[in-house]
Amino acid sequence: METSGIVLVAGATGGVGRRGVAALRKKGLPVRVLVRNEEKARKMLGPDVDLIVGDITKESTLVPDYFKGVRRVINAVSVIVGPKEGDTPDRQKYSQGIKFFEPEIKGDSPEKVEYIGIRNLIKAVKGSVGLQNGKLLFGFEDNNYRELAWGALDDVVMGGVSESTFQIDPNGGENGGPTGIFKGVVSTANNGGFTSIRTKNLSTAEDLSAYDGLELRLKGDSRRYKLIVRTSRDWDTVGYTAGFDTVGDQWQTVRVPFSSLKPIFRARTVSDAPPFDPSNIVSLQLMFSKFEYDGKLNPTFVEGAFKVRTRRFCRSYPT
Repeated sequence: METSGIVLVAGATGGVGRRGVAALRKKGLPVRVLVRNEEKARKMLGPDVDLIVGDITKESTLVPDYFKGVRRVINAVSVIVGPKEGDTPDRQKYSQGIKFFEPEIKGDSPEKVEYIGIRNLIKAVKGSVGLQNGKLLFGFEDNNYRELAWGALDDVVMGGVSESTFQIDPNGGENGGPTGIFKGVVSTANNGGFTSIRTKNLSTAEDLSAYDGLELRLKGDSRRYKLIVRTSRDWDTVGYTAGFDTVGDQWQTVRVPFSSLKPIFRARTVSDAPPFDPSNIVSLQLMFSKFEYDGKLNPTFVEGAFKVRTRRFCRSYPT
């Protein structure tokens, strides 16, 4: 089992649930438990256990926000069954099989627990768990196309002379399909040295908290580019940034984990910036620049023309 993401154990105070929690902790995996009785759970599993108090038979207690970060679920919830006639206080007759006891359900029915309850649980965690495919933010994939409004943002804003454009080529993509082209000419004249394209702020922020990063399918020119993701609607604000290298004239898949994004403002790391919030993605930017950040230079930077084709830009990907 991969270590990325939280494992949720439902019914963690039962016999199977406790064993499951112990096994996961032994492997060093992050665990969150779903229980009905907080006091009982902390007594059994420890005072610092990460827990959600809820009842799967009551949908209103399973708030989806409680399950953010959960990637896998182990369900140990079960119907409570016991002897109809009861037993001695020490349960000797029943546990030793001396006498057969007619069983009966002591709590909620199987329908309420194993059908309605599991349906409620699935509904609550479906935004985080079981994602096999990424979510297309922009680009072309199979017969799907999602468009975003892109605009050039070059060093002319600082007095430079670089320029870039973004165009759609209907037949220039992989296997003859459509593709986007980010191209232009970059110059260091007038203290410039960068070009970029940036989307308008999305009308509704993208919630990608169920995913681990962004994936790009592109054909580059052996140069290093930057992907910038913003979580604020302000124009001049921190951009969570990661650089990636391209291979000349060859289609490649680039994955940018959210964990690799650094808070950057005007090519400087912002040490006190809030952590990146994948649930509130507002805009995207692709940049070719002379600079990395904090005074470092892009080792692949060359003045002149550049071009990169993008087939999927961007698509989120699951664990």
